[in-house]
Amino acid sequence: MNQNKIAKIVLSVAALVHLLNFLFAGQMSIWGYAIPPVLSLFVSIFLGYLAHKLKL
Repeated sequence: MNQNKIAKIVLSVAALVHLLNFLFAGQMSIWGYAIPPVLSLFVSIFLGYLAHKLKL
């Protein structure tokens, strides 16, 4: 498997998790830092854009 494909899959999964956090208005916590749902929406859009721009 090529590295760009792996990176695209990882970015897509992360974007999906952040989008679900926004849709369900959850409180995501990473290493003690709380990520509000609104920030998750912007992170989801950014990660989706990065995944889309990767060349296979």
